Amino acid sequence: MKLRGPAGNAPQDRHAAPESLRRSALFAGAVQLAGTVFTAILTLYLVRALPREEYGEFAIALAVGAVVVLPSDFGVSSSAARYLAESFGDSSRSLMVISTAIKLKAFISVFVGSAIFIAAEPIAHAYGHPALVAPLRLIAIAVTAQTIFGLTLSLFTALRRMRTVFSIATAESAAEMSATILLVSLGGGVIGATLGRALGYTLGAAFGILLLARHQGGLGIIRTPFQRRLGASIARYAGAVAVVDAIWAMLSQLDVLIMGAILSVPAVAAFQAPARLLSLATYPGMALANAFGPRVADRADMARTSAALVSAVRRLLLLQGFAAAVVAAYADVIVHLALGHRYVGTSAESVLRVMSPFVLLSGLAPLFSTTIDYLGGARRRIPIAAATLFVNVTINLLLLRRIGPVAAAIAVDAGYFVFVFGHAFVATRLLGLDLRSIGRTLAAVTVAATLMTATVGLIRASSGGVPVAIVAGIAGSGLFAAAVVVLRQHRVLLNRRS
Repeated sequence: MKLRGPAGNAPQDRHAAPESLRRSALFAGAVQLAGTVFTAILTLYLVRALPREEYGEFAIALAVGAVVVLPSDFGVSSSAARYLAESFGDSSRSLMVISTAIKLKAFISVFVGSAIFIAAEPIAHAYGHPALVAPLRLIAIAVTAQTIFGLTLSLFTALRRMRTVFSIATAESAAEMSATILLVSLGGGVIGATLGRALGYTLGAAFGILLLARHQGGLGIIRTPFQRRLGASIARYAGAVAVVDAIWAMLSQLDVLIMGAILSVPAVAAFQAPARLLSLATYPGMALANAFGPRVADRADMARTSAALVSAVRRLLLLQGFAAAVVAAYADVIVHLALGHRYVGTSAESVLRVMSPFVLLSGLAPLFSTTIDYLGGARRRIPIAAATLFVNVTINLLLLRRIGPVAAAIAVDAGYFVFVFGHAFVATRLLGLDLRSIGRTLAAVTVAATLMTATVGLIRASSGGVPVAIVAGIAGSGLFAAAVVVLRQHRVLLNRRS
């Protein structure tokens, strides 16, 4: 069953007044900003409140959950979002997509959550930490709720209602942070941290379903009969998405899992704590992806879409190139201020510095991948994801025993390089992107970031102290801006041709 946008006399959704692209992008950015604040507060609290070994246990439990949360979706959220975006404005077809997706997801999420709950004890014993059993079982509950929560966000994103996405996501983040801090402060330790996560996602999922029911006129999302042909169509496309999601889930957490097996739990903390901070670098790209993706589903005006995507990519490169330079130049300061004294003198500083290329590329990954998914190109992403996983695993296995957690940072950089440039090639085939202009911006940003990092390093090496660090930052930032202007990339921000 192929769904398309409004045609003929198809009934129109009275709630479907579309947000403008700019408004959607602003709310999507607000979602990421709110997530950044809550994540930062929670991460900073946990790395200080939990002993390093307990934080390592928490990181492993999160990694197990993250490895299964994307494949446990089986691609249903992304697939349903694609079909819903295609039927945007047609209330009857939208209701069928939403109802079918919820029923598919409810069955899948309960099945996967139960499997993790049962497997908690064998996994804990495999790591030699019986204390992991309870956190893993709580993560199983969190995963069950998280997949349903994620579906509600995907559906409202496809409906171009990022304001509602902001409400749901913020409610979940606030609930998770509050519950986690309260439980850990009462002495709950790693159990309290994982229980807080489970409570947050449970409340977020319930709130999302409630708003979907309200948006679709009540219990129609439950009472509408399951559409077999539509369900089969969603499942077929979901299959390709699920393969990519499974590989991506392993990629994003495999460093932690391999490190926990080869090195030690404290070594996991030395990598995962700074890596979680840097995950915030993906947020600008995710905001643009959520606003931009649903609008390409009908394939209208592809030339304009291509130009808009190129402009978004080049602006992201400028923003994230500056952020990468800051991370490389001030890794020691970030570790001291953000992670605390427990991580000073560990590998955390080196991990941050080595992951600066990840910061540069990380925003492009969600923007390219989401756009390709909405264009129906998920199958083309499978070889790229597989190659990325191979590169990551190979580097970890070759270098972890030799250089410790820094090896995982190198593996992340190399994996993102393969992932981003592979997706850029696929996006070019689908949309006809101008890769030459993107390449010029990337080269210019790389030069500017290198100059800024070297300048800050030279100035700070001459003398220590806060005043010198501030002067170095001002000088480095000025040099970054000057390099961007000299290389004529500032025109990207002014919407001029370069």
